[in-house]
Amino acid sequence: MVGQGAVRLGILEPTFPQEVIENFVKICTMMVEPLNYIAADLPPEALNKNGAYRWGFANLPKRVAKQAGQAALSQHFKTPLKEFTLFSRKLLGVFSLIDALKAEFDARPLARRYLLQE
Repeated sequence: MVGQGAVRLGILEPTFPQEVIENFVKICTMMVEPLNYIAADLPPEALNKNGAYRWGFANLPKRVAKQAGQAALSQHFKTPLKEFTLFSRKLLGVFSLIDALKAEFDARPLARRYLLQE
């Protein structure tokens, strides 16, 4: 679904290899990891004993930057739309602040409330 949306927005081309599309989906998924995580998919240090996300210990900005850096090496890489870039920077800025505070909380219920209008 994320890959199809990226094609419709013009971020990816439908002719790109599946590996390129999967890499883009992985980066997008990582960027919203604290809002929709599955414990088994996270590094062990990312959750506390109560299952809350440990923002300061998950190393999310570093992991996203590493994955994005690898993606940028692809011959299919192109600069994302300015709206996508702006959204990404805002989201990672908020996450970086929470990371710096070493907060530990589960943001999934809050995200579901606003994103799904529950």
